[in-house]
Parts: sequence; C-alpha cells; structure tokens
Amino acid sequence: MKNKSLKVIWAPQAALDLEEIIIYIAEESPQNAKRIFSRLKEKAEILKNHPNKGLVVPELKNFGITTYLQVSSKPWRIIYRINDNIVNVVAVIDSRQDLQQILANKLTR
Repeated sequence: MKNKSLKVIWAPQAALDLEEIIIYIAEESPQNAKRIFSRLKEKAEILKNHPNKGLVVPELKNFGITTYLQVSSKPWRIIYRINDNIVNVVAVIDSRQDLQQILANKLTR
C-alpha cells in the first residue's frame, strides 16, 4: 500500500526566516540566493513523502521536547512538526548560530 503524501505548510515565522536568509544572500549574489531558496524549499517538500526523515532537535530534546524534528541543508536547519497529515515548518535557522538564543529572541519579539 502506498503511503499518502502529507501537506507541507510554512508557518509565517518560518516563511519570514527563509525570506530574511534569501534577502541577505541576494545582497552579494542573487544567483546564489535563488539556488539556496530552491534547495531549502525542495528539502522541505521531501517531507511530504518522508516526514519522519528528520531527527529530533537536540537542543529541545535536552528539555524533553521531542515533537520537533529537523532536516539539514547545510548550514541551515529546517525545523518542523508533524500534525495529522500536515508537516508544519516552524523555523529555518543557521546551524552556526545558537538555537537557544534564537528561540529566546523569537519569543521576546
């Protein structure tokens, strides 16, 4: 029996994360920005058919939170959560940055 594909939804904050990444890269290289945009979107779309491909986000696992998964497209991490038939992309972050600090900043905005 073939697995039903899920729907990938980008949370507004995740879409903003992606937009900020692409704008920053486009300042130096519009071509590179287009390539990276496509690569990140494709990585997320793979989750339609392989939602459990990701790993539990280690920084959250340390706090007992195991519902958030991540896939990498170096140096970025796409963080998502599976709800029913939906893959919710909740953030795109640079893996060279401190995730705990990023989350603190997002929560205090």
